[in-house]
Order: sequence, then structure tokens, then C-alpha cells
Amino acid sequence: MPSISWEEDVQQFVLFVEGEEHSRWAQADHALAMTRRWGRQTATRLASEVGRSASYIRQLVATAKAFPDPADRAQDLSFSHHRVAAMTEDPGHWIDQAAAHQWSVAE
Repeated sequence: MPSISWEEDVQQFVLFVEGEEHSRWAQADHALAMTRRWGRQTATRLASEVGRSASYIRQLVATAKAFPDPADRAQDLSFSHHRVAAMTEDPGHWIDQAAAHQWSVAE
């Protein structure tokens, strides 16, 4: 017999997902700060140090740069939504549209 309920197990899983989203924003914010501190080659240097691609680091930086204020980040949308919006000319507009229409990342 399980010692916890299904609902408790699901809630624990949700906490892990939320933690993952928080972690990606923390990585993005820190990568942006490092880029400002250490310059253009930060993505390449950091990528080699942490086992990620430079492209991944640049995407983190671009996303944090497009949404530097946590108040401007849609809490009900994923980091991936913000990453895609950051690739547009008007990231704020597109993240607002995604939130208003409950768009998936692909939409």
C-alpha cells in the first residue's frame, strides 16, 4: 500500500516542474549577468565549462535580455514560450498574446 496519495505524488511532481522553470530563469539571468561582466566570448567559454552548447547559452542570454524584469514574465507560461517570444521584434507583445490565447510553444 502506498504511503502517500496520488494527489500528493502529483503535487510533488508539479513542484519539480516549477523548480525546473525557476532554474532555467536563474541560469538565464546569471548567463546575462556574466555576459555583461565578461563580454562577447562568455557564451563560448561558459558552454565549454558546463557542457552545454554556446547556442544554448546564447538563447538563455537572449531570453533574459528580452524579459529582464521578472514582473514582465508571464507566470503561467513556460521559459520556452519566453525563449520563442524573445526571437521576435516585439517579445512583450507576443508573450502577452500567448498568455491571452493560451497558446502552446509551437503555436
